[in-house]
Amino acid sequence: ALYACFATVATSQQGGSAQWFSFHTLFAACELPALALVWRFYRAVPSGEEEELRTLLKGGFWAYLVAIVVWLTDLNCCALLQKLPGYSYWNLHAFGWHLLTSCGLYTMMLGLWYHRLKLVHKVPVSLHMGWVPRIIFHE
Repeated sequence: ALYACFATVATSQQGGSAQWFSFHTLFAACELPALALVWRFYRAVPSGEEEELRTLLKGGFWAYLVAIVVWLTDLNCCALLQKLPGYSYWNLHAFGWHLLTSCGLYTMMLGLWYHRLKLVHKVPVSLHMGWVPRIIFHE
């Protein structure tokens, strides 16, 4: 919470390119270590065990990776993309970056919670792998 407050104040006190750089630098300072920790966790899950968990985490990483590609495409091809009809209503940043990072973060967090519930706390749970993956609790 303190970091979020610091980042908000630091970024809001600037304008233009400095604000853009400040925001993305401070965001990446949280984002990249968090992704590295989830990747480390994924690699620690033995292959052949908990395949649904590995699939879920892998899907989360793919969604996040595609989100970054979509964001960079939007950033670098903005002038070209704005010529498309209605682009200001459906732009890649809004629907690509925000939607895909949300899906990626959701699936990665769901995987971490599933692991914690099942293997750490020994709660009888399973993963339901559908359009919206979820944890199912068993009695």
